[in-house]
Parts: sequence; structure tokens; C-alpha cells
Amino acid sequence: MMWQAGRRAHYWCAWLGIVCFSALAVGCRKEEYYPRATHERISIEPVPDAEIVGFYLLNSGGKGDNEATLDYFDYTTSTYYRNVYAERNPDAVPELGDNGVDVQVWKGRLYVVLNGSHRVEVLDAYTTHRLGSVAVNDCRRVAFDSTSGYVTSYHKRSAQQDPRQLGGVVRFDLQSLAITGGITVGYQPEGMLVLKKNTMLVTNSGVYNAPDYDDRLSVIDLENFTQRGYVHVGQMPWELAEDTRGNVWVSTRPVGGRGQIYKIRQDDEGSFMLNSSPIGFKCLSMAPYNGTLYAIGGELSPGGRPTNFAFWKAPMRGLVVDFSPIAMKQGRNEIESPTSLVVNPETREYLVTDARNYTSSGMLYCYSASGNLLWRVRTGIIPRKVAFVWRKRG
Repeated sequence: MMWQAGRRAHYWCAWLGIVCFSALAVGCRKEEYYPRATHERISIEPVPDAEIVGFYLLNSGGKGDNEATLDYFDYTTSTYYRNVYAERNPDAVPELGDNGVDVQVWKGRLYVVLNGSHRVEVLDAYTTHRLGSVAVNDCRRVAFDSTSGYVTSYHKRSAQQDPRQLGGVVRFDLQSLAITGGITVGYQPEGMLVLKKNTMLVTNSGVYNAPDYDDRLSVIDLENFTQRGYVHVGQMPWELAEDTRGNVWVSTRPVGGRGQIYKIRQDDEGSFMLNSSPIGFKCLSMAPYNGTLYAIGGELSPGGRPTNFAFWKAPMRGLVVDFSPIAMKQGRNEIESPTSLVVNPETREYLVTDARNYTSSGMLYCYSASGNLLWRVRTGIIPRKVAFVWRKRG
């Protein structure tokens, strides 16, 4: 009997130990982040006949945390929807993905680049229903021509672990989403811009190769899908924008005292040349609209957060580029960490995304063309990019 009592006591202690260990393991494990889909009415007048019916906002989420989400604002009802991907794709496992870095609308489809998940999610732009995906390792940005999509990639292995590997551009078919080609470019490629004459430019940042950052733009022949050559600008070229006269504006990443804007032009033979001296403007984000460049000026801290930032605009013509402050009559002092600025081409309103502390909800601010704060709304974690949706035709 004493042996049985001792055995029962032994089992009880063992069982209690398992329970305590399990509770400790659960308590130490980070709770997974699955935000609920919510919506709220914004206090502005709906525009039922708007040509731009809405826009998507991609929230990056913390890198490695699988927290990327999609929000959507509907101009026709003045309603802001949070985490619409999860709501409209209930069978998706488990959520959108990790580290969203780019979002674009093209021919009725929405393309979401998820760097940490190594894929591009493809959705119906009008329903947000999932259509498929394109697997691209260390993917960064997406661009399009009439038949193909293009994705920049830091390449086969982690660029942070192996920064001297060259990056590439992957091509995929817009109908089947099948990968149809790939070429090697420079180090850690970022932005792309499709131009006339079957040409595309790619910024090679070399962001992980300090202090020997890359300073080249790759010139891609899209007809043969080959690299035709390079254009040298400043270190860490990042964003590209085209003006109404065919000039290409290239911003370089503003870290360590660097940061300028270069203006280049393609001649009749397809070669590129600098069109002016470098513009001494440290640019965090830029957006062209109707001959004007809207930009967030400032610098990036060693941790990648914006400092000393301000909001500017400049006419994209002439040899002298004169930046003037953008009017922001309310809410300017609330903005902590701006990540992007974009102009609605129909209303001329401009949107500013604010990551705030990078760990909890961010904010989105909407200003009129004259600088009045029209509305603000809470977003997901690290709001990053906006993509407008035009009214469906046919």
C-alpha cells in the first residue's frame, strides 16, 4: 500500500511538473498577432461617382513577426476598413504574410510584395479575393509592362548574411503568374521604372555593403530581357520617378550624411545621361504629380527611422529645382515617423503615412491641396505604401 501511495505521489508530481512546464512555455512564447477586421466611417462626404473609388494601404508589420496587413478606404462610402485580406480570405493560412514592402494595382489586380514571406500575393483589386502568388526570394518591388510583371530580388540567399551576392529581376506572366525569366543586376536592387523603347531602369542600392554601397542603375532591355548597361549616380540609389518631359528623377538613400536627387534622360538612341548637376536634397520618399515633385525630406537614423523630416514640393522643370514647404495647417506636429507621401490624382489631396513607434498602430493623414487636415485614421503596424483603385470599366 505504501508502494502504491508512493507511486501515486510520483505520478502526481510528474503530472504537476508537466503542467507547470507547459504553462511556463506558453507564458514565455510571444503571442501571435492576428488583428481583427474592423471598419469605421470617416467624417467626410461620400463621393459615389468618384473615378478613384478607393485605395489600399499596406502595413508592413514588424520584420519576422508575420504582421503585414491590408487596409482599404472606400471613397464612395467614406468607410475605412482594416485588415481586409483576413476578412475576405477566411481560408488563408494564417494571414497576409511577413514584412510587406510594396503594393501596386495593375489591370484590376492587386500585387502585394511580402519580403519576409518571399512571395508576391496577387488579389482581385475590387474584391480583395486571393488569386494566387509568385514565389520570389527576398523580393522588394514590383513593376509591369503590357504582358509581364517584374520583381526585384536581393537573390538566392539572405543578403544580410551574404551581401556580396548580386541581386536580380524576376519576370512573370500576368495571366498565369508563372515565372518566365530572370536576370542578374547589381547589389540589393530596389526600385524599378518601365520607360518607352522597351526599357526599364533598376536601382541597385548595395544597402548591405557599407561603406562600398552600389551607385548604379541597371538599364534593362525588356524585349530581350537582358541588362544593356549601367548608369552611375550617387551611392544607394533608391526611388525612381518620371516627369512629364521624360526626365527620370533618382533619389539616393539619406543615411550617413548622404542623400541627393539626380535627374537623367534617355536620348533617341536609348542611352542615358545626367541631365543636370545633383540636387542637394535628402529625400525619404517622393511622389510626382502633374509636373510637381512631392517629397519627404530628412535623414534616416542608423536604425532606419526618419529624423529632421519636413514636407516639400518642387516643380519638375528647369535646371534649378526650388523646393518649398507643403502647407500642413493642422496635425503636422503629431507626425512622428513618416514613411510615405502620395497624391490622389483626381482630388489633389495628399496622404501621409506615419509609423509612429514602429511597434503598435500607425496613422494615416489626409490633407486637402491647400493643406487643410481633412481626416486622420488609425492603421496597422508600420503603414508603408498606398495604391489607388480606379473605377472598374466594362
